[in-house]
Amino acid sequence: MNTLFTCGSINESGFLKNLDKKGFNIPKSLGELFANSIDAKCSEITTLVNRDNIVIRDNGNGMIKDDVNNMFDMYRENHAEDICIGISGSGAKGALKCLSMDTECIIYTKNKNGPYLKILVPWNKMMEDGKYYGYITVEEYEPSNYNNILYNTNGTEIHINYNEVIEEELLKQFKHSKLINNPSERIDCIFSKYHNVSFNFKHYEDTEYIKLGLYDQFGKENKDYYKGITSYDFVVFKSRNKKLIYTLQYDDEYLIIKAKGGGLSKLPEVWNYSNTHKEVCRFTLDTMVMYDPDYFDPTNPIIGLWKTSKTQLNNYDRQFFKEGGNKVNGTGSSGTNIAEYLCKPDLVRNNYKIDKIKLENLKFSSARANSDCALKLFHIRSELNYRTKCNIDNEIDKIFGIQENKNQLNSTSIPKEIIRLIEYCIDLKFKSVKAYFKAVEHQYLEQIKPPSPKPEPEPEPEPEPEPEPEPEPSPEPEPSPEPEPSPETEPSPEPEPEPEPEPEPEPEPEPEHSPDPEPEPEPKPDKEEIWNVVTFNNKKELLDYCKNNLTKEDKEYIM
Repeated sequence: MNTLFTCGSINESGFLKNLDKKGFNIPKSLGELFANSIDAKCSEITTLVNRDNIVIRDNGNGMIKDDVNNMFDMYRENHAEDICIGISGSGAKGALKCLSMDTECIIYTKNKNGPYLKILVPWNKMMEDGKYYGYITVEEYEPSNYNNILYNTNGTEIHINYNEVIEEELLKQFKHSKLINNPSERIDCIFSKYHNVSFNFKHYEDTEYIKLGLYDQFGKENKDYYKGITSYDFVVFKSRNKKLIYTLQYDDEYLIIKAKGGGLSKLPEVWNYSNTHKEVCRFTLDTMVMYDPDYFDPTNPIIGLWKTSKTQLNNYDRQFFKEGGNKVNGTGSSGTNIAEYLCKPDLVRNNYKIDKIKLENLKFSSARANSDCALKLFHIRSELNYRTKCNIDNEIDKIFGIQENKNQLNSTSIPKEIIRLIEYCIDLKFKSVKAYFKAVEHQYLEQIKPPSPKPEPEPEPEPEPEPEPEPEPSPEPEPSPEPEPSPETEPSPEPEPEPEPEPEPEPEPEPEHSPDPEPEPEPKPDKEEIWNVVTFNNKKELLDYCKNNLTKEDKEYIM
């Protein structure tokens, strides 16, 4: 059978227009270019706003000719075997087109093994002609002719024409980040794990560089959390019939959410692993409650917000976000409150924050029901981490719905089994932290409780007295002699008769009763006399003493 013709081509004009539909806006485009610099192993990324252009410079590896060619090939997997941020190889093109506003941009790069390269990307001409192939030109350059750009150093510089929109966005990112509604579009949030990279900024009106602080709520020391950070390990297996099984490895067992009655069980059950199941991938869920003495102070646990339903940002959050905050993905009454946004689990791929995971049953709207709900639904924070190679068809990116542009996340595509296991882990952390709070409170109350009086010691029992010895039997008394008969006595005379008693006189009538007179006070007894005893040796001494010491009456009495 003869072939009439071959077909299949790419419409270049459609391809260029499609770059605008990859989900790139200004902040996400900046993040894409910063991610490329990090994948190039840089330690510094510096952004300059000059009067005539905007410069993004890094000190990474730079590029040789083949790297440049690969960068502008569409859908080339430039890091297919690397664990890095990039995915499909289309991000840099869409980001550059967005930031340049369809104008010309220039890239300067230097690799230690290659020459100084200048890349001219004329987006304006490509859009006018509807052509992409062959429009990007690369040439070598001499640094001395270009203000010594990258002189004696490796790295890459991107030069974009000055634009007020980009200037405004950079000022917000580095100076007023609290004004940015969506944290997933903040440089300090999406690159929060890259503490080895310095993000610097300088405006033409500034005299000094600004270094961006990173919001990494899981990057603190163990003492900065109640009960530390608790990690839960997940393992995904594939059965013989190619079915994926999502398990939580806990207490030396595998737990799964089983299918029940046309739906899924709410709580996990034990799953029996067999050698017929092949491990596909692993990921980890980290959970914590950030230490904040306003919420719970272990030195005085009877006060604090932990007994209330308030969802107040903790001290660390307030360094980066406004209390109440702007609405995320909305304005006015619509959109998500910043507190609601922060309490959702982060999805972190190769240390790069993709977005938030939407849970099924744990909802912020119930956080203010009571203190337990506030702890579980707001104060407990979590993030799901995994590492993977960056080939387009890797299994774990498919599980989590990572799109061609990693800034886009289809959260609803995450299997419900994983969502319910995440909620189960959050509940375990809640019970652990609550038990810790209660234990600290109980210990504190025991310490401040006034001591109860000590009971008096019971008296020692007195020893039983020794039995007295039995008395010796007394001798029987001798019989007394019989009394002698007494002599006969004369009879006594008869007594004279007593005279008859005189009749008693009749009692006189009692006088009228008058009140008893008050009793006279009893006289006080005379002072007890004191006698002196004097001893004399002879009569003469007695007479001399009486003569000199006695009164006349005493002398007469004695004489």
